[in-house]
Amino acid sequence: MDEKDAKQKMKEGWIHAIVTFEIAGNPKEHVEKALESYLENLKKDERIEILQQESEEAEEHEDGVFSAFAEIDLIIDKLDTFTWLCINFTPASIEVIEPDTLKMDARTLTNWYNDLLAKLHEVSSVVRQHSSANEHIIVAMNQLIRNSIILSIKTGEKTKDQITKDTGIQDVQLDEFLTHLIEKNKITEDKGKYKIA
Repeated sequence: MDEKDAKQKMKEGWIHAIVTFEIAGNPKEHVEKALESYLENLKKDERIEILQQESEEAEEHEDGVFSAFAEIDLIIDKLDTFTWLCINFTPASIEVIEPDTLKMDARTLTNWYNDLLAKLHEVSSVVRQHSSANEHIIVAMNQLIRNSIILSIKTGEKTKDQITKDTGIQDVQLDEFLTHLIEKNKITEDKGKYKIA
């Protein structure tokens, strides 16, 4: 799109902004393809016109993760579309260039906030689901560890080092479980040796 067409669209109410996208992950090719896919999807959308685009090859960081970014100078037809872009593409940052002042009616503001709330509810629901799943995993893992300790001790009295060798659980983590099992009268400890209660 040439500068004249872009200026005409901005006179019609389009929003001019610079949007930065950053993708991080592994492997390098995946990161670059993901960023390229984002940009291709934006180019296909008739509500968005890309004026200029700068992107760089993915770089590896100290932790072995690759990241790539692209800075897009674009115009977008209306605030609703801009909200949609932010919610669905989650850019790293945005900077609105024009207009200096946005005027909106109550319906536009309502739609904008409802879109935002819908996404927040979706994110909240996903977080709750993951939190619940993690709690179940922790409970199951703790039970598995307790059972491993008990199975180790059932073959005869064991020191902490012997239990570590049997279960693969390191001293620091093992102490908590041994204390818990003693409190629950599942095992006893005498002179550094543990046995079934």
